[in-house]
Amino acid sequence: GISFFSPRVGFVCNIILSYEIVLADGTIVTASASSNSGLWRALKGGSNNFGVVTSFIARSFPSTNIWSGFLYMTGSKSNQVINAFHEFTQAKPGVYHEYAGGPLVCFSYLQKLGINVISTHLAYTKPAGSVHLGCGAGLAPSEWVRFPAESLCRDLFFTTTVKNDHATLMETYAAYKRGAEAMRRVRGMTWTLTLQPLLPAMMRKGQPDLQGLATRTKSLVIVLFTVVWKDTTDDELVDQTTRGIIRQIDR
Repeated sequence: GISFFSPRVGFVCNIILSYEIVLADGTIVTASASSNSGLWRALKGGSNNFGVVTSFIARSFPSTNIWSGFLYMTGSKSNQVINAFHEFTQAKPGVYHEYAGGPLVCFSYLQKLGINVISTHLAYTKPAGSVHLGCGAGLAPSEWVRFPAESLCRDLFFTTTVKNDHATLMETYAAYKRGAEAMRRVRGMTWTLTLQPLLPAMMRKGQPDLQGLATRTKSLVIVLFTVVWKDTTDDELVDQTTRGIIRQIDR
């Protein structure tokens, strides 16, 4: 997992010191660097395929209150936001800051209102000191449209990872727009593309190279598509559209 503390401490899985796990045959074992180390490594990326984790021990780190906030913009700012995100995620010297979390950028189409909006989540996690948020590119937030949350919605998400290549990011956004058009008549639909940076310095934090990423010198971008909708009659359209978009990006 990735958090706003990841630029400083790395992936969440890289601070887990040991797991207590119940295996398929009912055996209870401890998995750590010194005991069942293969299982310990597998649990850091293998989801729930190896047993039931009943407890774990994680390495802690100091923290108090953090600074956190959002920039909200209209969809017309999409090109500027992608440009700023790409530039920041290149992690050039003088830009990377281990206490600056994010930016977590979300592009959303709200079917009920028929509009596209952008939100950018920024955080600063240093326990004390002045705020340093390293992404913005002169973009001014615009007024945010409030709308009531609806209960009993259906939801689906797919994720993939791409290089921090500007053309790839633009094509990913174009795929998001095609998805919005394909599903624009789905009742109560909210369709969101989220981009999250995966920086080389982040990959080298914590325990030694458990994901095989520590030698990377170029940034990656986690791409997440999320869709929420109301009616079961739209399930097939939503599923096929979202899967098709992920396949296009992964080619």
